[in-house]
Amino acid sequence: MVELPWSVLPGSQGRGLAAEAARAALSVASGIGLKHVVSLTLTGNLASRRVMEKVGLTYEREVEHFGLPHVLYGTDLRVWRADRRAAPGR
Repeated sequence: MVELPWSVLPGSQGRGLAAEAARAALSVASGIGLKHVVSLTLTGNLASRRVMEKVGLTYEREVEHFGLPHVLYGTDLRVWRADRRAAPGR
């Protein structure tokens, strides 16, 4: 399992850059044979949660990370590849 992190400066948010970077990272992870990818964000970070869902990650559970409440999203990359073939724009 590998974590997929990202960060976008406030002046560049809302332009799809995080989703584009996440999709590219998922594609690389898939291409090198990783099985599962996860991403974390603070529970209240709705923008990051939307990006995770937009790129095909699904909510798995709440976790504590560095003493703060986070949500963990992830995907089995075999499922992610199959979903991309079925819906290429995703």
